[in-house]
Amino acid sequence: RNSSSLMIVTYNLIIIHLIIINLIYYVQSIDISWDISAETNDKQQKVILKQVFGESKGGTLHALIGPSGSGKTTLLNALAGIIPKGSLNLYGSIYKSSSNKPPIFVQQEDLLFTQLTVKETLNIAASLKLINENSDITNAAVDNTILKLGLKKTTNTPVGDAKTRGVSGGEKKRLSIGNELIGLDNENLLIFADEPTSGLDSYQAEKVIERLSDLAKEGNTVLTSIHQPRSSIFNMFDYISLLSEGRVIYSGSKDDMIPYFTKLGFPCPNNMNPAEYYIDLVSIDYSTEDDEKFTKERIINLADSFSKYLTTRQSIINRDIAVSTSDDSNRHVSVIKGNIFTRIANSIKTFNKKFFILLNRAWIQIVRDKSLNIARLTTALFSSLLFGSIYFKMKTTSNTVADRLGLLQVAAINTAMTSLIKATTSFVTEKFIVRRERKSGLYSIAPYFFSKLLAEFPISAVFPCISGVITYYLCGLNPAP
Repeated sequence: RNSSSLMIVTYNLIIIHLIIINLIYYVQSIDISWDISAETNDKQQKVILKQVFGESKGGTLHALIGPSGSGKTTLLNALAGIIPKGSLNLYGSIYKSSSNKPPIFVQQEDLLFTQLTVKETLNIAASLKLINENSDITNAAVDNTILKLGLKKTTNTPVGDAKTRGVSGGEKKRLSIGNELIGLDNENLLIFADEPTSGLDSYQAEKVIERLSDLAKEGNTVLTSIHQPRSSIFNMFDYISLLSEGRVIYSGSKDDMIPYFTKLGFPCPNNMNPAEYYIDLVSIDYSTEDDEKFTKERIINLADSFSKYLTTRQSIINRDIAVSTSDDSNRHVSVIKGNIFTRIANSIKTFNKKFFILLNRAWIQIVRDKSLNIARLTTALFSSLLFGSIYFKMKTTSNTVADRLGLLQVAAINTAMTSLIKATTSFVTEKFIVRRERKSGLYSIAPYFFSKLLAEFPISAVFPCISGVITYYLCGLNPAP
């Protein structure tokens, strides 16, 4: 008997003491507005964000700039809804509209499997996201992403790490962006990027921001935190939010920024990057106590001036919250149909597909890690030779029973510890990737666990076998059954 269920896609995001956050998704480009404060969840309760407000329109690139410690990353994480539970007390309201898709978050760290090539990385991401599509659609999505991100020359280049030479920092950052966006239609998305230019040279940084700008022009809303952008990068932004000491110094159109500060008596000098000038303006000088006091007072005055300047701030937030409580007829509706047997069959089919995709990824990562495999082989040979030298050609008498038991014990412990070390090092590097992918709903823990277990088994067995064979003959263990 067929049954159907109706799901209204309405999200209520609650983080600790959050007062109001209503997220209702529509089908138009995304507008986002916010008015939030944040403080640490400890005895000191240090204020991280103090009445930080602003808005960004759909199809624009919005930059959060400011000196180190100004609250850029905290604000971005709050807007994306990824602040760890219990880490901060967050107050205020955030409104996001006009999309039935979850937001995309590009982290500052490039969390990628190092032994996979660029194409393999994108292909696996596309296969997991387009799990019900055929290979032609998946390959087309991969090829299209490679062309858009300018990664054609590095298609077959490994991602690389400290041990293995791979793609450059800028290419890795673009790959991280593509890894998040592949499989989506790239329209009406809300994209957050946390300092995507960190660690890149000026040219690579410009290429990354250029790609984010292209995504905004395609109808997406892009918010990024960035530290000290060059002038050519600054000119790509549509909106700017300048923060300092957790307060808003300016938030609005990039074109209105210089005239606004000019009226306050801080015109940007000719032939100087506005971003650098205004970040310096709101930075605290700790050279002397007088300089520190003077710069702090200037920041407070600038923040107060902008609060008075933007008299429509509260009306914007109130209007957005009123819209968010509109009738259900405007909300996106998703219908799930099918009887229980069909759903079970589809679940099994999907599980199998994801299992083999993850198994292939895990196997490639293990087999290609030559330095680790050589280290494991060396450890196995050294251990067997060490045991052989200590227990060389033991006699088959009652006097050697204790020696044989000791050998078997230390050999078993050595095998277990070797496998444990491999598991712990792998866990440290992979847990963040798995956490991100699971949060995106790409797979559950079961297919990852079993695929990882099966991929590790042959390699984890072959080295102890090599060690055991050598130890067996060197130590003269009993050949009788």
